[in-house]
Amino acid sequence: DQNWRVIDLLLDNPRIIERDVVRIAARRPTQPAIIELVAKHPKWSGRYRVRKAIVCNPKTPYALARSLLDTMLQQDLMEVVQLGVLSPQLMDEARVLMRKRQTQQSRNMEDAFQEMEDLISQFDDELQQEADWVSDLEQQEQEEADDWMETVTQGLIDGTLPLVPVGEEPSQDDEYI
Repeated sequence: DQNWRVIDLLLDNPRIIERDVVRIAARRPTQPAIIELVAKHPKWSGRYRVRKAIVCNPKTPYALARSLLDTMLQQDLMEVVQLGVLSPQLMDEARVLMRKRQTQQSRNMEDAFQEMEDLISQFDDELQQEADWVSDLEQQEQEEADDWMETVTQGLIDGTLPLVPVGEEPSQDDEYI
């Protein structure tokens, strides 16, 4: 029906589903008043597919279509531009919006890459500090093992460290390192 009063009642009908509202918004020919009813309806105006149908309808008033254009996804903007379903003025607006978003997306990507590089650098620094700490600890343990080996060797050479065969009990006079 092309009567805006009928459409107004229909939009409030609990049995109507989104697919039906999309058909109403996309219908051609239609009246701008009907499109504005759908666009202002509290339940249906928030639905993405409905907004997309409104933007793509050539009977949508320019101001309404332009305001909804900002809510469209980038891939849908590209699709409607490629299909040529928008008015020439709205088509230009869509192209400008796409370029603006691509520029912003490029900046966001650059920022994200810079943040990732900073995190990687921080991780590398922390990893290097830990590697240095492990290296210092290994060197200290090696020095302690070398000192102990030198003390045992010197004790055996000097005779200050008794040799006890394996399996025998050492005497209480024997000193161990």
